[in-house]
Amino acid sequence: MSGSGRELRVAEEVIGVMRERLAHPLPIEDLARAAHYSKFHFCRVFLRATGVTPNRFLAALRLQASRHLLLKTDATVSDVCCAVGYSSVGTFTSRFTKSVGMPPSVFRSTGGFSPSPLQVDGPDAADGPAADGGPVPPAIEGKLFAPPGHGPERIMLAAFPSPIPEGRPRRCILLDCPGAWRLPVDHPGVWYVSATTLAADEAGYASSPLLEDQARFVGWAGPVVVRADGPTRDVELRLHAVRSTDPPILFAPPRRLPPAFTCARARRRPTR
Repeated sequence: MSGSGRELRVAEEVIGVMRERLAHPLPIEDLARAAHYSKFHFCRVFLRATGVTPNRFLAALRLQASRHLLLKTDATVSDVCCAVGYSSVGTFTSRFTKSVGMPPSVFRSTGGFSPSPLQVDGPDAADGPAADGGPVPPAIEGKLFAPPGHGPERIMLAAFPSPIPEGRPRRCILLDCPGAWRLPVDHPGVWYVSATTLAADEAGYASSPLLEDQARFVGWAGPVVVRADGPTRDVELRLHAVRSTDPPILFAPPRRLPPAFTCARARRRPTR
């Protein structure tokens, strides 16, 4: 996301319109009209401000709202489907399952927490050559910066194949402070990295199943191109206070978070 102040304000205004009209059709032409731009210029401005196209952002907002309705109301899945602008329960259920990681009925029955533990890579996950003596597995390396006011919350860094943090995180690490980090990825290609602060008690139990309720600070990087010949380095992630233009976080967290590892260990470089 690299939009100017003006572009961020335009995106904020349009996102406000999206939230007010989730239950109704919202063609691009209507959103562009609300921004006082042509359709094509509006799409470019919105993408620069949010990192996501208007249609993707709207779809994510609808699923985000559906999660709140499933947890905080007694509305049926069919009613929730209609309330967030879907005309087909089947389509809604399919997209919810893909983005959140479980069907709406399971999401409600688990209280919004994923029944599967979070698969977190340890500090040595991608160190050194592969077990068969091959090349170092693909990974992303960089530094995480935090603004004043950032507390002792755990920071989850996760890699996704799209700019929307959805589905089960493909790979992730948990840090206990800003600093250097190394995040393995499943394969070379284009990846997006999200950083999210997570609120949990001393035993590691999450304060809320809705990550937008947990996170005070978030950060984003991408697209990051990872090649097969080694890690992609020098990727900067800067935490900032959550704002309306941040892509909605859709995946369901586990009820209990694994322990984080310290930045001193996270800074270890692989042996090449």
